[in-house]
Amino acid sequence: MARILFLIALCIIGVSQVSATWCYSCNTTITPSCGDPFDSTAIDTEDCTSLGVCGKMKVTVDFMGIKESVTSRGCLPIGSSCSTGNIGFGITIDACEVCDTDYCNNSQRLTGGIAAILSLIISFMFIRMTF
Repeated sequence: MARILFLIALCIIGVSQVSATWCYSCNTTITPSCGDPFDSTAIDTEDCTSLGVCGKMKVTVDFMGIKESVTSRGCLPIGSSCSTGNIGFGITIDACEVCDTDYCNNSQRLTGGIAAILSLIISFMFIRMTF
């Protein structure tokens, strides 16, 4: 009986390790190859198991008349979705996508969704303020 329980425990551990979601993690402010065309060989990857899904967003930031387009890729919480349009503070979401398979945020085609992906915008703004 103990042997069977041990084998079941090993199977459960193995299944939980296999279910990890890996995503590309970058933004064009720091890594120009994060944009399109996308060069995955030059991009960091991230274990998104704790959050669950990958995302990609193209935004235009207008700061005091200076416009900059930025592409960001990274992990997002499960249930995240996105929408395009002006969200204020000089930030316009041009395109976005959320996906849930390994390295799925590498595509050039983006689709819109329902709610904004605030975590990518906040990370961009934080990075922008520190450089």
